[in-house]
Amino acid sequence: MTPLIAALAKPEPPTLAADLLAHAPLGIVVLVALVLLMTDAFARTREAGFQRPLALLGLALAIVFAARELGSSELDLGRFAAGGFLLRDHLTALADLLVLVASAGVVGLAREHGPPARTTRGFGEREPLILLACAGAMVCVHAGDLLSVWLGLELLGLASVVLLLASHDAAASASKRAMLLRQLVPALLGSVLLIFGVALIYAALGTTSLDGFSRALTRVFAQWGGVQRWVLLLERYGDEVAKTDPAMHGQAHAEIVRGMAPAALFLPAMLILLAALLAKLGLWPFVRRRELDEDA
Repeated sequence: MTPLIAALAKPEPPTLAADLLAHAPLGIVVLVALVLLMTDAFARTREAGFQRPLALLGLALAIVFAARELGSSELDLGRFAAGGFLLRDHLTALADLLVLVASAGVVGLAREHGPPARTTRGFGEREPLILLACAGAMVCVHAGDLLSVWLGLELLGLASVVLLLASHDAAASASKRAMLLRQLVPALLGSVLLIFGVALIYAALGTTSLDGFSRALTRVFAQWGGVQRWVLLLERYGDEVAKTDPAMHGQAHAEIVRGMAPAALFLPAMLILLAALLAKLGLWPFVRRRELDEDA
């Protein structure tokens, strides 16, 4: 019996240990980032890039675990883990490897810039912030729920803004610090819009899980189409029905509202989510954030 047929015949719920081992790359990145933060907090001497070796060691270990997942037969069907908040399949395994390799490249190639007197004042915030941004990207990759998407984007976005603030260039210039702090406004606005859009989607679909998203969306628009007969009835015979049978007239209105309300919530929710993503990326209307990112 092939592994695929065995998985279909006897689906077994994964244990907590299996879930933790399956998401070992993400756990390693978060753990190393926390260790780097503690190291920076208690370090007595700080040279430029003094945390780079430990960060690269943690990323290399995560890359090894991520590479082991490539081509695994356990990922043929894909499955949700951590209560449906995270997803595992071949695509997420490949994306994990790409994110980790890119993060290792950023950590390895990042160098100080500016006058020597400024660059000798080494700081240790850069490496843990890069790792936290890497963890946020990996959460987005594995997201099986809209709340996971929100959490990953928040971690990625906040780490990026703080990373800009931690640069020597920003630390030495009051005007740059003020400019970067003002970028927290669009970041917070994007966060509020994002969670508001997720809340509207939950109100419309009754779920934020990406697993049941398509089924719930099909049901919502099927209900919308199902009430069209009531709309036509009221358009043609609304006045007559109101006079002859007020109860039926009230029922028609109730059915129309019940059928159209979920769709009326879902459509603006998607527009709000789009606006939130554009704001967090600095593409619209806060284009100044993109210029700062390019400079950094």
